[in-house]
Amino acid sequence: MHHDGVLVARIIVTGGDFPWMHGRVEALPGFDAIRPLFTESEATGAAEDVEAHRRMLAATSLTYPEGDPVAEYWLKIFDDGTCGWRWHDDEPFDD
Repeated sequence: MHHDGVLVARIIVTGGDFPWMHGRVEALPGFDAIRPLFTESEATGAAEDVEAHRRMLAATSLTYPEGDPVAEYWLKIFDDGTCGWRWHDDEPFDD
């Protein structure tokens, strides 16, 4: 995951439950700048909070391990360092 063009976290896949993938987050320098985007969403319990999703997309970008950008994604990062996400290869999700 990138913020302002800088790699700020790596996501390590640990499993999945279609359409969601599960993993753990390796936070790197710079991650603290975007952490509030995820803690706010977790605190409210809003699993499908569209406004929080839009703020997260505006502040971050996600790439595949090979470096190609992910077209659309919904990423939840939890305080325990785990995460869940889903993505689209070609087009944005319907709101």
